Amino acid sequence: ALLSVKEEHEASLRDILQYSLFKTKEELLAEIDAISSSSAKTGTRIIIWNLRRTSTASTEFDFDTDRYNIRIPLEVYEELSDPSQPSNRTTYVPESVFSLRAYCSILYLKPRMQVIVRGQKVKSQLIAKSLAWIRKDHYKPAFLVSFY
Repeated sequence: ALLSVKEEHEASLRDILQYSLFKTKEELLAEIDAISSSSAKTGTRIIIWNLRRTSTASTEFDFDTDRYNIRIPLEVYEELSDPSQPSNRTTYVPESVFSLRAYCSILYLKPRMQVIVRGQKVKSQLIAKSLAWIRKDHYKPAFLVSFY
């Protein structure tokens, strides 16, 4: 396929090719084709690259423990945590803090789209059903109040 770019978009394309991992128009087009060749024909593809290494030479994300997830290793999580808070390992930390799959499962209050992490569909959770204290807010626009 041929990628033609309007003159007003040339600067944007140059920036993408300069600052992303795609160095040619053909590489960029292959990524766009990967999205449009899926069964849905639409979507967002997130590519994680240029990761830093920790003091133990592992990457800042763990891709190996679970082949269908991306996690923040414990050592990286502890480095990122707030230094003003006491470091207490007995404190419960929700899985959604360090697991991309868990985070995506609760990302939307009313999930209406499919999320796939590392080739496997994420099972959405209705987070409101799992909360200990639920507060319902019944919104009434101010302009409707004057009609009553």
